[in-house]
Amino acid sequence: MGFPGGATRLDLGDIWVKGLGMQSINMQPSAFAGNTTPASQVGFGFSIPVKAGSTFSNIAMITGTAASGTTPTTINLGVADPTLTVRAVSANVAANAGFTAAGIFGIPLGTTIQNSADGLWYGLILVNGTWSVTNWAASRGALVAAVYPPAGANYNYFTFGTALTSIPAPGSVLTPSQLNTPVWFWCGLY
Repeated sequence: MGFPGGATRLDLGDIWVKGLGMQSINMQPSAFAGNTTPASQVGFGFSIPVKAGSTFSNIAMITGTAASGTTPTTINLGVADPTLTVRAVSANVAANAGFTAAGIFGIPLGTTIQNSADGLWYGLILVNGTWSVTNWAASRGALVAAVYPPAGANYNYFTFGTALTSIPAPGSVLTPSQLNTPVWFWCGLY
C-alpha cells in the first residue's frame, strides 16, 4: 500500500523537515530515547544528513531538561563537513535562553554554508562548565549498535578532545574518539 498522492517515504521525510523549518534533521523528534547532559570540556559530534544544494546558517538542538542557575563559562555549537573539517563555530552562547526552556532552539553559526553534495555532516557541541542548580540536558536518540556504520565509514556520533574550552576553529580537522558512543544528540540545520 502506497502513501497518499503517490508520496514516498523520502517525500514524507522532507515534509517533516520543512515543517520544522529546517534544511535537515538527524532524526524525527518522536524517535527520542531520553535526555543527556554533555560532559564538561568534551566535544561531541553527531551526524546529520545534508542534501546537495542545502544552505544553512543556524544549528538547532532540543532542550529536554531545562537548565537553571549560573551558566557554564562557555558553550559553543558548530558544524563539520563529511571530512570532519570544522566549517563553522558559534560565538559563546552560554546565556542563550534556549538552554533554560524545553523545546527546539536555534543558534546562529556566524556564516552561511552552501552544501554542494549529498553527505553526512556533523553537528558539534562543547560545554565548558556546568549550571549551578540544574544542568541542561539535550534530547537524544537511542544508542543502538545496529545503526553503527562499518569500520572506515562515517560515524553516527563521537567525541573529540578532552579538557577543551571551545570547539576548534573553522578549518581544523577533528580527530574522533569514542566512536558511536556516548550519545547521539538531536540536531537540525536551517
